[in-house]
Amino acid sequence: MRGKVEVEKLKSHNNLLQAIVTRRQMASGTSRVRSLPVGDELEIIYNYNNMNKLLDRLISQLNTLIPFIAISNRDVFKLIQKEKKLWLHDNQDELPKTYEIYRKQIINSAFILGYSYLEAFLSDLARNIFLKRPQMLPSNKTIKFEDIVKTGSYDELLIKMIDKELFELFYKSIDEIVDYFSQKFGLSFSSEEKDKLLEASLLRNCIVHNLGIADARLAQLPGYTKGKEIKIDSYKVHDFGLVARQLARKICQEALEKHINNV
Repeated sequence: MRGKVEVEKLKSHNNLLQAIVTRRQMASGTSRVRSLPVGDELEIIYNYNNMNKLLDRLISQLNTLIPFIAISNRDVFKLIQKEKKLWLHDNQDELPKTYEIYRKQIINSAFILGYSYLEAFLSDLARNIFLKRPQMLPSNKTIKFEDIVKTGSYDELLIKMIDKELFELFYKSIDEIVDYFSQKFGLSFSSEEKDKLLEASLLRNCIVHNLGIADARLAQLPGYTKGKEIKIDSYKVHDFGLVARQLARKICQEALEKHINNV
């Protein structure tokens, strides 16, 4: 009875039912809807619900950056200075000396978090696709016999293979990652989205690895000079968040139609 109730709860969501309609139309090759077996319908609902959770997680994470950026307000900095003996105890010397430094640290941290959230979304999206369609894993990669023996089941071995593939992928440049998603999965990235991702990746690298100073590659983009300090404001963080949300919604739907519900 409980399982039946849970199924009915899922079916009550219009967006999930819309996924079923879309899948039926794809199956028939026309706009005319034909029936699918109940098991297939429930699997589509389950898949769509899982993908929704992945998308909702990213959007929720990006939303947390809004109040985080708000603490870069000057009044907050003044309050911290006033209460530093009570709040910071032995770490008072770690407080930024000026408001400008404090604000920069908050904004830069928010930007890095936003980029990391999107990167995690892309990784988990690829993982979901490979779990559903393991035949898409590269055929020219190898795995040690020792690793095979250590796994207790086919599922564990598959997860190990996927982990290996994603570990190698996300050590590459953002250009290579986008090409991978486009060529292997057939997911679409507009020119503007590619440009925004490239800029975000270069900014992140300079903040983390170059003390916030623009390097030669970032300096190739308009508005940046090699050797000069990078200045990011809250609008840059919000703009990236909007691009990330838009891109995630689009490729999530594409992944559903092309891979997750089209096996």
